[in-house]
Amino acid sequence: MEGRGPKPCLAVAAGGKLFIVDAGAGAAEALDRKGIPLGRLQAVLLTGADPLRYADLDMLWANAAPQRNNQRLPVYGPTDSHRVVQGLNEAMGVGPASGLEPWAPAPEPGKNVIVYQADGLVVSAFTTERDAYTGRVGYRFDFRGRSLVVAGDGRAEWAEAQLDADVVLHGASSEGFAQLHAIDQERDGFFPGLTQMAARAAQANTGTLVLTNTGENPILADMQVREAKAAGVGNVVTAQLGMMLELPLTSREVNVRPL
Repeated sequence: MEGRGPKPCLAVAAGGKLFIVDAGAGAAEALDRKGIPLGRLQAVLLTGADPLRYADLDMLWANAAPQRNNQRLPVYGPTDSHRVVQGLNEAMGVGPASGLEPWAPAPEPGKNVIVYQADGLVVSAFTTERDAYTGRVGYRFDFRGRSLVVAGDGRAEWAEAQLDADVVLHGASSEGFAQLHAIDQERDGFFPGLTQMAARAAQANTGTLVLTNTGENPILADMQVREAKAAGVGNVVTAQLGMMLELPLTSREVNVRPL
């Protein structure tokens, strides 16, 4: 996240391969500023088909194309993302053979679909009944015994995808915040309830829970961490701009540090 409001973008590197999950506004500039090697980029994975998640997708392709052996860049996401990618290609004056290549894995609720598999790395897409209805997809990365789940603002807590995951990145609404402001989370379209989500994460043996929608609000961040720990999750952190998560292959540790 950067500036006011969520602008999601996550870079995942494993086995020399790079994946970008969501490309919110400012993502291309931030990745360039941090020196992320886009020449290794294999695909972009969208958790939703709204502008919040693809605002910088065209700029990301433009920055990555000169560094990659193949200008064609696969983009995975929910069904509606296919139309979005086609529209971006038309605006850039390129086709899927040399621009953004749309793929909609369309996983069934409870059944993961593998979108990438090579050299010990498996990337799978998943959804739930509610997420399938609202057009949300999550992703799980498995590499040599370590695992990471990116749920976006979907509901990984209802899926088997987070089972025994080392790290789960998830958005959730603070019950305390909702009560303070008289918010109905279901009616108003907020993130899943934090207490329930955290309890599910604990039951699924999640190693570290990363809360992704607190922005730069330290009060909200502290509130959410307290609620998650009270629900039984031992290791909880809030996502910050420029945060790096390291999963060493020689241990079960999760190291959190600035990039």
